[in-house]
Amino acid sequence: MQGDASNGWTVWKVAAIAYGMSALGACAYSFLLYGALVSELAAARNDVRLAHNEIANLNTQLRLMEQQAETQQQQLQGEQARLAAQSRRNLPIELTFHEAGRSGKVALLHNLSDADIEVMLEVQSPASGNHIRRPLVINARGMLQIGPAEGWQFAPGQIVSLDKDQYRPLVRIVS
Repeated sequence: MQGDASNGWTVWKVAAIAYGMSALGACAYSFLLYGALVSELAAARNDVRLAHNEIANLNTQLRLMEQQAETQQQQLQGEQARLAAQSRRNLPIELTFHEAGRSGKVALLHNLSDADIEVMLEVQSPASGNHIRRPLVINARGMLQIGPAEGWQFAPGQIVSLDKDQYRPLVRIVS
């Protein structure tokens, strides 16, 4: 009976050692897998960091290109406006300024065409920063006088412009 007990004990020892070796092998294999996963995770994090840097660089390039495009668009619009103004006819109005005694200057607008013309009169005073805009109608072949009697104070240095869509603007500086 003692032989049987000794055999049973030996079987348990062998089984325990086999189980221990299996567990040790599983742990070693898990450790190898863990090392491989850590390496893959580090590589993936590096790829994400590189991708974020690339996105940031591309966003910067996009902003610069958008700014360049906007600048070029503004230049193009300015050039188109300049060309459009050049292709328009001169406004058929003669604008002169005369002294009105002590009260200042008077603007004299003479319509040289055979049709009434409605224009936008704009007066800018660079010294004070004042800016006045008002529509005016000048009868065909007629004259319109604007000065202190009409509530307008023209002074040297002011920029006076007359504008009508289909004509080039007429710009004069009061002297």
